[in-house]
Amino acid sequence: MLKNTDTKYTARGLVHKFLPPHRVFMDLLSGLSLLRSYFHRTLPLTTQRLSGKIIDLGGKHSNNFYHKLLLNHDAEIICTDINAAPGVIAVDVEKALPFADATFDHILAFWLFEHVYDISTIAGEAYRVLKPGGKLIVSVPFQHQYHGDNSPTGSYDDYWRFTHTSLLKWWESAGFKCECLYALGEGMICSHLVRTIQYLTPPQLGIRKLFSAAGYLFGTVLERIASIRPGNEQGWSQKIMADGYLAVFVKPE
Repeated sequence: MLKNTDTKYTARGLVHKFLPPHRVFMDLLSGLSLLRSYFHRTLPLTTQRLSGKIIDLGGKHSNNFYHKLLLNHDAEIICTDINAAPGVIAVDVEKALPFADATFDHILAFWLFEHVYDISTIAGEAYRVLKPGGKLIVSVPFQHQYHGDNSPTGSYDDYWRFTHTSLLKWWESAGFKCECLYALGEGMICSHLVRTIQYLTPPQLGIRKLFSAAGYLFGTVLERIASIRPGNEQGWSQKIMADGYLAVFVKPE
């Protein structure tokens, strides 16, 4: 049984932490999705800022916003994608990673693995290229719509969704130890309400963001009431119906 806690996590405990509604509201007004809002605001809670040589698997860009949230100024960041681009090297994570053993101090892998069809080797490869004591920080979707690249030159598709238990077993089977695991989002009611508004509101009217943010405020009230229903663990709905999960794993020294 998971402990009833909102702010403290253990190595095995799945945690959900409600964010201040006004901050999420402003994120939605700016165009962020509910999942991205939770990701950006939860990420700094998972670990201290990182230094050293860091690889961002599937990062696509060398100036990702989350780098500012997570990395120290002295960090050396290497970004990868399936295709090379300025500041980005080509790496296929379905194959052996083209790096020597214990090359990196830390590894980032955000919103990548749902787009990788063959995920059978990446955990072992990540363990191999990570230095002992280094961290792997990974995020994956769970309750989320299809989001493959539908352009004529699309280079990726969308294959997988991950439960928190599959995430733990996947990486711990390779030798990693889980340091923390967060459920992202507000739960089924809020997520579906916001998405329904987004689907039904014509974008050309310029009010989609406002309606989505307003729908979030209504949905989060319902979710917070449901989360404290007698007989259930606090945050139970948000944990089992998360939009996604964010975890930190460590390679033992």
